[in-house]
Amino acid sequence: MAVVRDESSLQFHAFAATKSGGLWEDVRQEIMTAVVEASGAAEEAEGPFGPELHVRVPGEPPQAGLQPIRFLGVDGPRWFLRGVITGPAAVDPAAAAAFEEIFAGLVVVRGDHPVPPRELLEITLPEEARKAMEEQMAAAGEEQRFSEPLNPFDRGPEITETR
Repeated sequence: MAVVRDESSLQFHAFAATKSGGLWEDVRQEIMTAVVEASGAAEEAEGPFGPELHVRVPGEPPQAGLQPIRFLGVDGPRWFLRGVITGPAAVDPAAAAAFEEIFAGLVVVRGDHPVPPRELLEITLPEEARKAMEEQMAAAGEEQRFSEPLNPFDRGPEITETR
């Protein structure tokens, strides 16, 4: 699941974990190793949710240089929640505040069914959030439909008939 605001985003995933927990420590080390092997830089920092990871990875064209990414993690009873903040909010505390508030408000309902550790858990939006998102998408679709003027010189859809 992802939340986008301006040029930044927050992606979050819930994973199954063991009863003993502690998955975030292992995941941080794995991410650090992968980033360094990909010619990036990684460092641990203390954040509002405990230890987090600040990394810089090589950007893909047209972006040059190292792009900042911030990894958040929270271990719970038999679950682990990971958040990834990209864009300016990865380094700007003011821009990150809204994403941190969203992350803090997430609720993980693990359920009692057996799931192997590190397996993704299903994310379900609350009914209010789902309806609000559908309304925003519908409004954005209407705006986009009427915001672009028609160009009579652009090719439209084509139909090919074979007999």
